[in-house]
Amino acid sequence: MTSKPVTRKKLLEIVFEASQCFIPTDELTDEQKDRLDNIRYGLCDCKICKRALTSPITEWKALGHSNRKTYYIGISQDSIEFMAGIGKYGPPSIPRLIIPIFLLQLIKTILHEIIHILSPECNEEEVRDKTNAWLNSFDWSEVR
Repeated sequence: MTSKPVTRKKLLEIVFEASQCFIPTDELTDEQKDRLDNIRYGLCDCKICKRALTSPITEWKALGHSNRKTYYIGISQDSIEFMAGIGKYGPPSIPRLIIPIFLLQLIKTILHEIIHILSPECNEEEVRDKTNAWLNSFDWSEVR
């Protein structure tokens, strides 16, 4: 039996689910839990995402973005290809190889965008700090 390659959409679904493992749900308010339950996500090809890898402006270097009102997270298609080492921005020497650190970076990006939705009052620096705190507080010894 041969396996089918994982699509970008399926990969995003798997990594989104994995990202939620880092959320301390027992510390969330009921409102934040409701927001978390209503988050939608998808691969994005909007103007911001198209500029993410080509713009010299650092604020356009986002791998993803979120809408705090609609609870939608868009992940740049080009950025996924770049992080995975495939596509027009990735190194040609690693075709169709998913680089392990890419998965962690994608988890971090999605978690960052989730925090923007859960805590819309936080500024970018606070969201970065909370993202790092949640990632670092994960108890890997519990994983078996």
